[in-house]
Amino acid sequence: MANSISRRKHIVEGACIADAAALGLHWIYAQPKIRRAAPDKPEFLEPDPANYEGVPAYFAHGKRHAGDLSMYGEGVLVALRSVAETGTFDWQHYARAFGEHFGFGGEYVGYIDTPTRITLINRIKQGEALLESAMSVPFDGEDKKKRANPSWSGAAGCRSRGDHPHKR
Repeated sequence: MANSISRRKHIVEGACIADAAALGLHWIYAQPKIRRAAPDKPEFLEPDPANYEGVPAYFAHGKRHAGDLSMYGEGVLVALRSVAETGTFDWQHYARAFGEHFGFGGEYVGYIDTPTRITLINRIKQGEALLESAMSVPFDGEDKKKRANPSWSGAAGCRSRGDHPHKR
């Protein structure tokens, strides 16, 4: 079992190293351009928009540097960390970790592809739908609170500004 885990770990490490090594030439679809841009050492090349000009290519990594992971490598690390934290693949834990890593205010800064962008948007929509659903549950406690304390605004437990007890 330990040998199997070690082997899997090395496979993931190898994939991440390859991802980082290829970042500088990622999405250049012209082999002659790649040979001209890096004739002797194509691995761990600093991303340079000039290498993408005049050929079928897409320069997506202006905020990344040689040795950084692409978005795909970062996704692999998120999955690996999730498995390390839970001891198994727990899709709910992974989804939460993925959203925290790639979403607003997350650790990742850089290009995000359309499927990832749609996933993040859907997570936001699901969160909004869950909040809306929770807020639609009838709760008669609001009326009881208002009767017991007329200054109660009912909005997130806050009093209205004019009724604050310390502003007399």
